[in-house]
Amino acid sequence: MSIENSTTIIIKLTHQAASLIENGNKQEGVKQLQNANREAKMELLKSQNYKNLPQYTKLVQVQQLIQQKLNQLEIGGPSTMQTMFSMNPSLQLPKQKSEIPKNVPAFCSLIMPESEPLLSNLTISKETKLAFTNSIIYPQLRPDLFTGNRKAPKSILLAGPSGTGKTYVTKAVANECKLPLITASAGQIMNKFVGESEKQLQQLFSFANLQKCILFLDEVDSFLTKRSENEAEHSRRLKTEFLQLIDGVTTKEVSFILVAATNRPQDLDDAARRRFETKVYVGLPSDKERESIISQLLQKDNHELTKSDVKKILKATERFSVADLQLLAQKAALNVFDGVDIKTLQKVRKITVDDYTNALNYVMASNSQKDVDELEKWWKQK
Repeated sequence: MSIENSTTIIIKLTHQAASLIENGNKQEGVKQLQNANREAKMELLKSQNYKNLPQYTKLVQVQQLIQQKLNQLEIGGPSTMQTMFSMNPSLQLPKQKSEIPKNVPAFCSLIMPESEPLLSNLTISKETKLAFTNSIIYPQLRPDLFTGNRKAPKSILLAGPSGTGKTYVTKAVANECKLPLITASAGQIMNKFVGESEKQLQQLFSFANLQKCILFLDEVDSFLTKRSENEAEHSRRLKTEFLQLIDGVTTKEVSFILVAATNRPQDLDDAARRRFETKVYVGLPSDKERESIISQLLQKDNHELTKSDVKKILKATERFSVADLQLLAQKAALNVFDGVDIKTLQKVRKITVDDYTNALNYVMASNSQKDVDELEKWWKQK
């Protein structure tokens, strides 16, 4: 491996360490930073004959910056690393050109990697972040380490209540890995004409395999339900086709990672569920996560809510998903126009806690307690 490639890998390790540290996982972040420092020192030792090259000089700078940060952290210095990245060009990741593939099938969407959102910035559980980091992000960052029995999974079942942002989280993972994201739902694939659904599913997997990417397939419970005597022939054929395709994903060298999402994992056919190498659960936000989401939503508007008001909203939004909270914030924000003549309005008043109280009369949790209990029971027994 060239000095340049090794340096890029070490810089990626440093950025990953920064994400871990700044998201509260300082211990793991420091370990990652120490690993980057160790790799840099080893590469410098191996590259003694190339000291006159600019690539060697850059690697020296990178190693020195990493060592400085480790020294700061050891004596209780600031955890933030963004300043270090912005002030030192040698720690900037090389920009990658994203080419948009041609002939994108009409029943799916192709989203090229962007700077936001990133998994490290999302308000979701540490368990969910760690599951995606270990199964997708780390293997993309260091493919040389994930070989043999450590081979990274190629098929992931993503389960959780509706409105928890499964699509958004997957997009954030794709951005973190600098990978294109192909999205399609079961409704887009299923076709009323005989044999067309299977054909479109084949076409989707073939298109995904043209590039290194993440293929996100939503609502898979629509056609992967448990088998029954009364099952329609077209449904059985589509299920069989999917099982054959996912077998190909897990056993062959395909270029994409399949992430299949469902709100009803307990209804999936056993044979289909077993085929997924890894399962990830995106649950409803905890009290702390919900409070953070509400605060983030309030930052978008001119309001006069206090911390005490936020606590009241928090208490009233138990079992609310991310989508429910977004809808609540939207309803509260629009409430300022009630009884107001928009044509003559000079100044929009601040949003108050009463606007949220009023909005709660119209916005309720989209997931029943029964559904949530069933999902969590499945997750514990998976």
